[in-house]
Amino acid sequence: MDQPGTVRAGISTLDPYMHAHVAIQIAEPLYIGIRQTAEVSDLNDDALRLYPGVDMKLRLLEEGPYHPELSLGWLGAVGHKRMAGEYLAASKRFDNWDISGGIGLGKAEDFTPLRFLPQEHLKDQKPCMEQRHQKDQAVGYHIHD
Repeated sequence: MDQPGTVRAGISTLDPYMHAHVAIQIAEPLYIGIRQTAEVSDLNDDALRLYPGVDMKLRLLEEGPYHPELSLGWLGAVGHKRMAGEYLAASKRFDNWDISGGIGLGKAEDFTPLRFLPQEHLKDQKPCMEQRHQKDQAVGYHIHD
């Protein structure tokens, strides 16, 4: 994690979403970011929906000489739940290199390397997940008709 007082800003895109964020490391173990996600396939088009959110990351274990830092994060901890997710990440620095890995649930689960494992434990949740996505599509903030 960064030094307290560090501010970061960024823009990223991965079809069909574009994200813009501003974040601050407010204390040694706590990072808070404000994110705005737009559903748009072409950067020249107007956004179909906006999904605002506040992301947080809490360091659970400080990095040591022989073990990584462990952090627990929440995407969309406050705000629209379309982009919500939780993750547990381990990070280790080697000079100017930072190696990270972890597991995620919710939207972060789409990017976890564990998604290829059997998903039997999710069988009962799939109808709920489908209902959640239908609900999210209905409550997204419409920009234009």
